[in-house]
Amino acid sequence: MTVKSVGLDDPDQGLSDDILDHCDVLIWWGHERHDAVTDAHVNAILQRLKEGRLGFVALHSAHWSKPFIAA
Repeated sequence: MTVKSVGLDDPDQGLSDDILDHCDVLIWWGHERHDAVTDAHVNAILQRLKEGRLGFVALHSAHWSKPFIAA
């Protein structure tokens, strides 16, 4: 298992196409700053979810995250 931790302050909010393309399961932890996630990144996550290329686990307060709401 390989684990990579990223955050909104990382380049591309830690959600670049390269990172998402090499991710099997995205574990999302969020408490604040949900609105800071760009719509483009939400759409990239949602597209991969719908295509079956990405799993999504929402943790602590992630029920208010933009990817969770969009899914």
